[in-house]
Amino acid sequence: MTGGAVVTGIYAACTSIVAFANPLIFGFFNILTPRFVRTLRSEGLLALRRQAARDALVLGAVMATFFVLVLLFGDELMQLLYPGSEYRGNGHTLVVLAAASMVAAIGAPAAVALMTAEHARAVALIAAGTAAHLHSRMGADVEVGPCWRSLCAPHRRDCRKSGPLDGLHGRGGAFPGTARAHITKLGEAK
Repeated sequence: MTGGAVVTGIYAACTSIVAFANPLIFGFFNILTPRFVRTLRSEGLLALRRQAARDALVLGAVMATFFVLVLLFGDELMQLLYPGSEYRGNGHTLVVLAAASMVAAIGAPAAVALMTAEHARAVALIAAGTAAHLHSRMGADVEVGPCWRSLCAPHRRDCRKSGPLDGLHGRGGAFPGTARAHITKLGEAK
């Protein structure tokens, strides 16, 4: 099967099925920030870290249950909601989308906790690093934007020649060290 309207329709159908978890997830996300602000003000950073870990476990359990349901019954649900023959055999797409949704939900409490503790730069660095890492893993050869040039400049690297992550990732690289410093600072603060 190649691109076009059929593939777009299949992807939209898979996305709509995975979106069944959204009301629960977004409802939970809506209480995270107020809960984290209250925890930070009343109990401090270490309590915020513990609360974020607990909430990540709760979200992980909920989303793991949803993931298993999609894994076991995704194809059947797809056929029930979209009875056309072109929608058959796309359970693998459902599983990948459900897994991505689960991973994103598990990581959300950590991101909200970092932003609550006024460490939003760490969240931005992690997101940018993840996007760049995925970009480099896919082998795309796309012009590097000014954001990456500013990350490369302090390390005297030409991003257009070396790629956005050369020298910025891996053990001892500058990128993980920067994000790790923000996260460590959050954990060590009292």
